[in-house]
Amino acid sequence: MYAVDQEQVLQAMIGNTQYYKTCPAVFGCGLTYESNEGADISVKGNPEKAKELLKEAGYDGTPVLILQPTDTPSVNTQPVVIDQALKAAGFNVNMQAMDWQTVVTRRAVQSAPKDGGWNIFATNNVMAEAFDPLRAFGVAANGQDAWFGWPDVPAIEELRLKFSREPDLDERKKLVEQIQTLVIEEGVLLPMGQYYVPGAFRSNLSGMLESPAPIFWNIKKS
Repeated sequence: MYAVDQEQVLQAMIGNTQYYKTCPAVFGCGLTYESNEGADISVKGNPEKAKELLKEAGYDGTPVLILQPTDTPSVNTQPVVIDQALKAAGFNVNMQAMDWQTVVTRRAVQSAPKDGGWNIFATNNVMAEAFDPLRAFGVAANGQDAWFGWPDVPAIEELRLKFSREPDLDERKKLVEQIQTLVIEEGVLLPMGQYYVPGAFRSNLSGMLESPAPIFWNIKKS
């Protein structure tokens, strides 16, 4: 996490600064549950810190296996940047190129990397499906019933349950900060920034509704 720099990921993926921004918030920047918890880890790359931690941990050179889809433009650049960042920090990296369907199949394998498993893959979420700790399936940490990676962090699950029962918005925001802190500390996932997909429509159309996906009601044509 210390090794990877969000700006580098976003530059490779989007390029145009008009359409992206660095963002430490697991549940989206500019949204209800925005949080800066863990920003010192998740935003700016710090390869020297990563090197220190590798040395402290006694890293033995075991390869880190990264899945890289080659046929899906929205997710094929992140692994390349992650690969380079980890190598710069001193990791031995094995990046394996494959089509997205193979990634989808491979990421379900729970074996060790040497037996067909994996260590890292990258993906994207529309923020409508990652807006809070209940919708964001990637932060679930209930072991074998969690999303790919299968994190087992009971404290996160306890906080998610409290969030689901808490009626007060300010209290929910406090719970979200605790959840985000644990998500980063436990390595459940690493936010890699936020980007925008531009849209256009003809000048003789009106009533277009803001939405994270195209919708075709309420539209009038003049």
